[in-house]
Amino acid sequence: MRELDVSDVEKRLKAAGGGDGELRISLVWGSTDDLDLHVETPRGETIYYERSKSSCGGMLDVDMNREREKPRC
Repeated sequence: MRELDVSDVEKRLKAAGGGDGELRISLVWGSTDDLDLHVETPRGETIYYERSKSSCGGMLDVDMNREREKPRC
């Protein structure tokens, strides 16, 4: 497995419609698995797939692979 460099991440973010801001947190992986990133703001709010915006301006702008069928256990 090769490592991604910053330009690879930038290209993938742009292609997915990702934005930029004072702070950007990106989770990058190479499969169709649906990984979920949860980020807690300084005010204690959590930004994640069910709550995409915080009162301080933070937002989840791209949620990849969420529409894929979940495997049955």
